[in-house]
Amino acid sequence: MAKKSAKYSVIDAFTDSAFNGNPAVVSLLEERDEEWLQAVARGFNLSETCYPT
Repeated sequence: MAKKSAKYSVIDAFTDSAFNGNPAVVSLLEERDEEWLQAVARGFNLSETCYPT
């Protein structure tokens, strides 16, 4: 599979200051199947990943 760039942000949840709180990924990807989205989430290696629809 070819690599493709993606738009994403790592946010700090539950805090008012940077580098504190709970890190989470918000990723703006086109709709894909659940297995593929889970593979992407594993690649970020954070406990939370969000795909807004």
